[in-house]
Amino acid sequence: MMSYYYMYPHNQEDHLLHAIETGNIRSVQRLMSAGISPNTVLHSELRRESATVLATAALEGQVHIMKYLLKLPNLLVNGKDSLFSRNALHWACVGGHFEVAELLLAHSVDVNSTDRDNMTPIIQAAMSGWTDIVKMLIDNGANVNQLDRMHSSALHYAAFHGRTQIVTLLIKAGCVLNHPAIFGHGTPLANLVYHADFYNCQLLIEAGYSLKNDAWIPDYHASMQNGVCSEIVDFLMHVYCNAAPLVCLCRNLVRHQVSLSGPVLEEKICKLPLPNKLIHSVRLDDVI
Repeated sequence: MMSYYYMYPHNQEDHLLHAIETGNIRSVQRLMSAGISPNTVLHSELRRESATVLATAALEGQVHIMKYLLKLPNLLVNGKDSLFSRNALHWACVGGHFEVAELLLAHSVDVNSTDRDNMTPIIQAAMSGWTDIVKMLIDNGANVNQLDRMHSSALHYAAFHGRTQIVTLLIKAGCVLNHPAIFGHGTPLANLVYHADFYNCQLLIEAGYSLKNDAWIPDYHASMQNGVCSEIVDFLMHVYCNAAPLVCLCRNLVRHQVSLSGPVLEEKICKLPLPNKLIHSVRLDDVI
């Protein structure tokens, strides 16, 4: 049941929150003209959340209102609330609003801003399953190796939730972190095995993932000897017992060196003075 507080806002800031949530741009313009700061933090009684005016519009996916707000003088595009310490891009990723995230990136929002839990927008987008947003964030310089306070990356969350396309994007962007998380089945690889994601298991290995934290593989393989051993476990056991091929080592040395120059790994690989066949190999396009 909607609260009395929500139905009948008590002050201008409450009216502004309601206007943004309902997409009433005329009311937003009137209230902002009345003197409300564009950097005000609005508090939602229903969601128990707080966000800046811009971030509230981002969460609600109100593109037309955001375009108006972004023209206001003194607006802090990277302004954060005091509760979650999130900027507008964080909230756009919570809501899954691609056009909103695109608009914010065009206005130089910090793509690697961290909130109180050390989460960046790409971690939030990967956790929520917004594939197109994850790709856009990668293309705009998101750090795919960022860890949150649970010592987990976007890859850990995507693998845990079985987000196949997002896992592929993150691996190709250079994330091959192998430490276990405190949730799910531990390492990213273990979660991929759980979801029977053979392609991404192969891709992760080809990208240089280390099995040093996946000592469960021999025991898991042995436990399946009396039954039908899956293709995935056979493959992993082979990798576990043998040295990586020279071509794989060379490819990942190149990928590592290129990654040292900053984010947007795939874009930088495409600019290397190499034949197209080698470019595709370094980009991991030949993994099938």
